[in-house]
Amino acid sequence: MKEKDKIFIKKISNNEKYNELDIEKSEIFLRNLQEFIVNIGLAKVSKGEYEFDGKSYDMETYYTLFYEDPKDDFQTKKLTIDNFGEGEIVRYFNKELELLIIFLNNKIKLIFYCDLKIREKIMKALLKFCKIMNVGS
Repeated sequence: MKEKDKIFIKKISNNEKYNELDIEKSEIFLRNLQEFIVNIGLAKVSKGEYEFDGKSYDMETYYTLFYEDPKDDFQTKKLTIDNFGEGEIVRYFNKELELLIIFLNNKIKLIFYCDLKIREKIMKALLKFCKIMNVGS
C-alpha cells in the first residue's frame, strides 16, 4: 500500500493491563479490517461461507461490515464509515487477545489486552495500512 493511502495512528498508549491506539476514522480501516483481524490471529476465513463481491470474511467481520436492507428486498449492502456512530463497539477475542474497536465521531479507538509478543504482531499488522502521525519536530 502506498504511503499516501495509509491512515494515521494519532495516539499510542500502554497501560500494564491494556494498550490503546487512536486512529483516523476512515474507509481505509473498513477495507483492511478483515485482513487485520486474520493477521493478528483473531479470525479464520473459510472460503465461500461469508462472501461479498467475491471476497470471503469471518462471521464477526461480515456482520460488522454488511447488512441486509429490508427496504431493498433484503439485499446485502456494505456499510460505510459514516454508518458507525458515536460509541459503537465491535469485540474480537480469543484466549491470547481481546480487541475492542470503538467507533467515535472523529476517530477509531483500538483497545487490546495481550502480551508483548502479540502487541508487536498487532503493530506490524496495523502498519500495513496505517502510519504513525508525526506530531512535530
